[in-house]
Amino acid sequence: MKFEVNEIKAIVAHELGHWHNNDQYKIMLFLSLEFAFVFYLFSLVINNITILKSFGFLEKSNFASLVIFMKFYEILIFLTGKLQTAFIRRLEFKAD
Repeated sequence: MKFEVNEIKAIVAHELGHWHNNDQYKIMLFLSLEFAFVFYLFSLVINNITILKSFGFLEKSNFASLVIFMKFYEILIFLTGKLQTAFIRRLEFKAD
């Protein structure tokens, strides 16, 4: 792959724009908040007998709790994926 000098300058300038805007810290904060919410959601689901019964399980089960959590997580990822994409695109646009 061969790049022209101007293309290399544009790429370096874009990456320096990320550094100048402290985007790495913004992304870390965003992902940390997302992970904290995921763990909070997991703590609500794990061995919650009410949720387990609503899915047809009669007793506590770590495996069943994990399967149910993964279903909730799929929905969460679908909903937050749009937000995450918009956030990243905004950072990319500002880096230019």
